[in-house]
Amino acid sequence: MNLHRVETKIFAADDTNFTQEELIPIFHRWIREKRLPETLLIDVADYRHVHGGPGVVLIAHELDIAMDAADEQLGMRLATKRDSLADAHTKVLANLRLALDVCCKLEEDTKNRLHFRGDRFQVRVLDRLVAPNTNETFAAARPALMEVFSRVLATSSVVVEHAAESRSPFTVLVSAATSPPMRELLGRCSA
Repeated sequence: MNLHRVETKIFAADDTNFTQEELIPIFHRWIREKRLPETLLIDVADYRHVHGGPGVVLIAHELDIAMDAADEQLGMRLATKRDSLADAHTKVLANLRLALDVCCKLEEDTKNRLHFRGDRFQVRVLDRLVAPNTNETFAAARPALMEVFSRVLATSSVVVEHAAESRSPFTVLVSAATSPPMRELLGRCSA
C-alpha cells in the first residue's frame, strides 16, 4: 500500500503545565533560527478561537505542525503535504521520525513544561482517494503500522485500532503499555 500526506499526532502528557499561546514566540524563533533545517518554515497561525480547530500552527512548505486539543486531548500534529507516494512502512516511519523530532525540540524549548506521552499515537492518511476510511484500508495498512510501532516502541504488545468514523480521513490509534521518552523513541526511528 502506497501512501501520501500522512499525519501523526503525539499526545501531551496529562501533567503538562503549558498553554498553546506560549508556542507562538517559540515557533517564530524556530522560523528565524531555521530550527528544522530540512524544512522551509513560513509562518505561525493562531486558530485557538476555533472550537476543535488546529490550535497554534507552524506552517511550512513541506508540512504543518499544530498543537491542538481536538477531542479534548492536547497533542502535537505533524502533517506532511508535499511529499511523494511511498510504501506505508516508509511513509509512516518518516512521518513519525519528524513528529518525534519536533516533540523533542518542544520539550527542550519549554524546559520540559510541555512533554509528550510515548505510549499513545494517532496516525491519519489525509488522502481519501488513496486511503478511504474503510476496513479494507485498515487491513492493508495494519501490518506496516504494527511493524513500525513495534520497532519504535520496542515491544510486540502494540495495539493498533481503526477509528472507523466514515466522515473523517483514515485514522488509527496506536497504544502500548509503556511510555518511553521522546528522545529514546527518536533514536529507535533513526536506527
